[in-house]
Amino acid sequence: TLRIEDAYGCPGFATKLIHVYKPTSSISTLPFPPNICAGDTIAFVASDFTAGGSNLSWEWNFGNGQTASGQGASAGYPTAGQFTARVVFTEIATGCKDSTFTVVNVQSYPQASFASNVDGQNIICYPQNMLLTSTSTANTPLAITWDLGNGIMAVGNQASTVFPKGTYTVSMIASTPFGCRDTVERSFTVVGPEGAFEIDKNIICAGDA
Repeated sequence: TLRIEDAYGCPGFATKLIHVYKPTSSISTLPFPPNICAGDTIAFVASDFTAGGSNLSWEWNFGNGQTASGQGASAGYPTAGQFTARVVFTEIATGCKDSTFTVVNVQSYPQASFASNVDGQNIICYPQNMLLTSTSTANTPLAITWDLGNGIMAVGNQASTVFPKGTYTVSMIASTPFGCRDTVERSFTVVGPEGAFEIDKNIICAGDA
């Protein structure tokens, strides 16, 4: 508001409305939330702001050494860790700018492996109670699932079964909370003697041979 006076001291006022605003933008990712496995790529898109009668321009820094310009871009994350992806947006007409960010979480793949209670045995004889134990390694907790090759499925760090004679392929999958998974398979062959006998008489008298 401007106050003015004339030569006689009579006041007057002039008022002008000033519209103050700040451009805004938000980040969308695919996948969402941005939790991925090492080596995966994330697609980023920033929203536009047109309420002030203009548009935005965008400059990205993905926190992994990659940069880009434009409303949308993609970035790959080859190593595990936590990364801050930031975009600086500028209103083209006014030059007003601000920034926003999102956090990218990257997990490494596990190394799946398991041991059994018959490791080191050259021959596995029937009946053999098999105890299988995951020895997988990872930087995060793992979910373990088993396919024992005989129609039995199991979950958890250990699984057990009794194999009949034959060859069975055991498959184990180790998965991180973000779904990064590794699979290992091992085959086991269970053997046992086989035989039959015949008799020459079905009915005999007491004392006969």
